[in-house]
Formats: sequence, C-alpha cells, structure tokens
Amino acid sequence: MRKILFTLVIFPFLFSLSLASEPQGITVNSIPPGATVYVEGEHTFVGKTPFNVPYLLVGTYKITASKRGYENWSQRVNLVGKRSGPLLIRLSPKTRFKATLRSTLFPGWGQHYLNKSFKGGMISLTMIGLTLSSIVADAQYDRAVDSYKQTLRDYDAAKRVEERSALRLKALDREDKADDAYNRRNTLLWVTGALWAYNILDALIFFPSFQQGEYDLGTPVISGGLKKGVPMLRLTINF
Repeated sequence: MRKILFTLVIFPFLFSLSLASEPQGITVNSIPPGATVYVEGEHTFVGKTPFNVPYLLVGTYKITASKRGYENWSQRVNLVGKRSGPLLIRLSPKTRFKATLRSTLFPGWGQHYLNKSFKGGMISLTMIGLTLSSIVADAQYDRAVDSYKQTLRDYDAAKRVEERSALRLKALDREDKADDAYNRRNTLLWVTGALWAYNILDALIFFPSFQQGEYDLGTPVISGGLKKGVPMLRLTINF
C-alpha cells in the first residue's frame, strides 16, 4: 500500500517536472552557435544561440541573427501560439573574395562588409566627391579647348594686323587655360583611380581574422518580453 501511494504521489510530480523542462515557444539554433538573435514582432526578445523564447507567440515575427565574421541572416515567420520545432540558422562566413568584389563594384562597400563602417564611409564619400570633381573638370577642359579653337578660327578670319595681333595674344591665353584644365582633370582622374585601387587592396590584403575573443564570449545578454501581460527580463551570461 505504501509503494502504491508513493507511486501515485511521486509520478505526477516527476511528470510535471518533465513538462516544465521541455522548451516552449520557439527555439533558435545556429551553425556556428553563439549568434546574437533578435525576435521582433508584437514583443521583442534577444539572446544568443542556442536560444529559446519560452512563450507561445502569435503573429508575424522577424528573426535576425548576426555573429562576428559572418553575414547577417534574416527571415519572417508566422507563429500560431503552439510549440514549434527548432529553427536552424546557417550563417555564411564573410570571405576575402566577397569583400574584394564589393569594393571593386562600389568603393567602400567592402569595408562596410568587413565592419569597417567609418573607413568605408570615408572612402565612399571621398570617391563620390572625386568622381563629381572629375566630371566637372572634364567639362571645364572641353569648354577651354572649344574656346581656344574658336579663338584660332577668329584669328584666321581676321584681316587687320591689329586685330590679328590681339587675337594671337588671346589664343595664347586660351591655350594656357586649356593646358591648366587638362592637367587639373588628369590629376583628379589619377587621384580617383588611386583611391579606387587602394580601396580594393585594403579589402583584399587587410582581411581581418574575425577571431572571437573573450569579450564576445562573456558579454551578457538581456532578454525581454511579456508573460500574461507582465514585463519580464532574463540575463544570460556565457562562460
């Protein structure tokens, strides 16, 4: 009788513990693990994989994941208030080739890709400024050449000696201005090309190692959410 009573008392207790230990809501895993995950919708949660949102959520949620050395990942999921299977995220590693290709297509893009946002922004802005300046300088050179050629035509058409003498001096002045515009345009083109080449070599040669340090491993993560209308916070520290 004692054995039967003991079983009747202990079994429901163990069964309730097993149910409580099962993960509820949605579980997010990643390859590699340790990615920072944001679950954003009616409520917002943040944590590091493997990460479990212990609430049954309803609605469309945007799940994003990021990890140093890997490309960001994002996906929208529809949750219906039931426990679902784990979501596995495969993060693509950042590569030297992708960084170099981006810098080749648009200067500074490769640096943004490698988390060098300040350097990438400076390169992009400088490149835009140099490109616009080169376009303006090229237009000024074309106008200077046209002005010089027109002065030569006026000189050839002039009949009087005094007029031809004045137009000759004017043609020499126009020629000097055309030469200055030519040199200014070429200088800007050379500087623009040099910056473009530097931007590519920077992404190609100085590719970071992206090694995960102790700071990244030990950074605490605070998860927030609501349970039955009550705000809740959870602190997670990885060792």
